[in-house]
Amino acid sequence: MRAILLLFVLSVAGFPAWAGGIIEYKSDLTLEINKYGEGRFDASLTQKASTRFEKSDVKRIQPFQLEVPYYSSRYTFKAELNNWSVNSGSIRKYTEDPSDSFLSDGLKIFVESPEEVANQQNEFSYELTYHISDSGFIPMVVVPKRYDRVLFSYTVIHPANMDVSFNITPLVDSLKWEVVRKNDKKVQLIIHARNLSAETRVEWPFNNQLAFVHTELTANGRPVNPVTPRAFTKWYLTGLKKRTTDDPRNTDQMDSLSRWIGFKEDTLKSAYEFITTKVRYMADMSGGHSHYPHSISHIIRRGYGDCKDKAWLLYNAGRLTGKKVFLALVNTDPMPPLKSVSVNQFNHMINAVLNEDGSYQFIDGTARHLRYGQIPGSLEGKQVLVLNPDKPEIVTVPYNDASSSLSFSFTGHIDSLKSVPGTVLLGSEYQRRVKLLMETKQMRDSPDLVGFILDKPLRSLTFSNLKIQDSLDKPIALQANLSSILVQSKTKTYYPVNQFTVFDVGIADRIKDSLDLFLSVPSSISITYHLIDPYQSMAMKDSVSIVNEIFTFHARIQSGNGRVSLNQEIRFRKDHVPVAQKQEFLAATNQFFKLRKRLFTQQRILP
Repeated sequence: MRAILLLFVLSVAGFPAWAGGIIEYKSDLTLEINKYGEGRFDASLTQKASTRFEKSDVKRIQPFQLEVPYYSSRYTFKAELNNWSVNSGSIRKYTEDPSDSFLSDGLKIFVESPEEVANQQNEFSYELTYHISDSGFIPMVVVPKRYDRVLFSYTVIHPANMDVSFNITPLVDSLKWEVVRKNDKKVQLIIHARNLSAETRVEWPFNNQLAFVHTELTANGRPVNPVTPRAFTKWYLTGLKKRTTDDPRNTDQMDSLSRWIGFKEDTLKSAYEFITTKVRYMADMSGGHSHYPHSISHIIRRGYGDCKDKAWLLYNAGRLTGKKVFLALVNTDPMPPLKSVSVNQFNHMINAVLNEDGSYQFIDGTARHLRYGQIPGSLEGKQVLVLNPDKPEIVTVPYNDASSSLSFSFTGHIDSLKSVPGTVLLGSEYQRRVKLLMETKQMRDSPDLVGFILDKPLRSLTFSNLKIQDSLDKPIALQANLSSILVQSKTKTYYPVNQFTVFDVGIADRIKDSLDLFLSVPSSISITYHLIDPYQSMAMKDSVSIVNEIFTFHARIQSGNGRVSLNQEIRFRKDHVPVAQKQEFLAATNQFFKLRKRLFTQQRILP
């Protein structure tokens, strides 16, 4: 919590303005957390300051101003005066700039010295406390099953000239947090209680950009059972019903949704296409809706929504089409395996469509550039909590179907004298690899230098001595054009690659701006290939037949700060592309050409 302090004294007759200053900050926080991770807190921040006045003939100190933060719900003030007295005090609205969009409470104080003590050394000190009350969610908090809630508080005292120190005041079961070990990469806390103990490890493996939090709870020497998926699902769906059905301005929300979507065909696919492309995505945190979607009529009126709102629309569209569609919670960041369920463990909401065989197909309402049935690469392999009231469960998101991907032969070499044949499958299973490696002993023995020559159908697309690093905290970016490739690491080291010729002159102008190869970590690997057979004639005109061999392999651009790419995958088999697919191919290809220019940053927020 951040406090704004504006403190000044106008100098009169050469009197020093302020000869002391802030000597201490103190923060008190009381938390009440239920077993689902929902918390309410009451916080206060106290400033202590002291001013020492040397000998002076000043009779009166001019007013000084204390600005109370705009998010404070109330404040208290008390002062201790040595040979001084408060002449008058007032409370008014204060802002430094009249154009500011908010005003905060200000405390205006007049301090006056009696004439008989004006030439003595005097000290004036005050204590100002801001109070904040709100509700929120405490990350990765797990409450033991035998408690409905846990209430505890802590106090942080920050002297002006010292590091922050922690003094934990327990309210339940003598709860105390003890810092066991601290270094650049890891902080370990031990929670001690009468019958409860917990070990929490916080690790920052990726240059402090991302934290892993591991918590292990024991009660009376036995592991504590966390909240089950069934209990969490019941709690969440009960709260969801309260927040989304009571809207007096639109009593028939389902009819409104049907009219708004304007079903051309009664399928979930058509609803998906409308919701992903026509409903603008905007992350939203608004009070009690920080982890619940808004009502259908509310979303329709606004015309936009966050991931929860879009998932809620797809859930209800599934009801219109007779599909069994459920809400599903997932965390897009790297996470340890889910051993407990809390709303704080998820940052994104998608949908799970139940198949006849009991498996799920996952769809993401925010993935506006993915066709129905595909899932963003950042979700592949992630654990998802499916909020199915009949069978709540944690399942793993499968990788996108790679059956349409092409495999091709190439020659990999360690040096210019020795070649090793190998095969690589351009598919989803390959997307998370950091190195371009072949399953051959020679390559495994020397993994740092990897090169390969792409054989047919391209004529000499050559990567020589291409160094690919496998450290997750050292992102690599590869950019390709028609003449060269540069490998750029985080330390700005460049590795030149031999020049190569890729395309015929007839299509080079069309392709050169879109042939890009990206790798970005830590969250996942990102690769984009667009390779076209130069042996076949190709022109972007309807009258010319499309090439018989084309494939696009596109993973995603993703990192820990939320950067994503607009995914568009174009995959055709080696057989001739039917003429009927020509327009679809041209439209998809044109969109792919714009991919690099349309990268954007979005922050998906659930809690």
